Amino acid sequence: MNLFAYDTITTFKQNPSDYLALKPAQIRKLELITIADMASKKAVVPYEDMMQALGISEIRQLEDKIIDCIYNDLIKGRLNQKKKSLHVSSTFGRDVQDSAVDDILSKL
Repeated sequence: MNLFAYDTITTFKQNPSDYLALKPAQIRKLELITIADMASKKAVVPYEDMMQALGISEIRQLEDKIIDCIYNDLIKGRLNQKKKSLHVSSTFGRDVQDSAVDDILSKL
């Protein structure tokens, strides 16, 4: 549960033995969450960064995943195929870990 609430596909790939085996639909969901998480941290996310995080090598495959994120209302933004980047206007909110609350309060 924590994997989907707080983490990304990168966390899962680094320590797969720490988690139950994921079904293809669960991996897809985690990939979309990963894209949305990256989009929440930068206004412009390079394709290269997302491809590296997801472990994919085809631009078309990445663009399909980004489009899925947009259709599922995880992010709002535009693809810039010429500059190979995602321009983000907004993202969905994720759960906040207890350890991050103090940091958030200090920023507010």
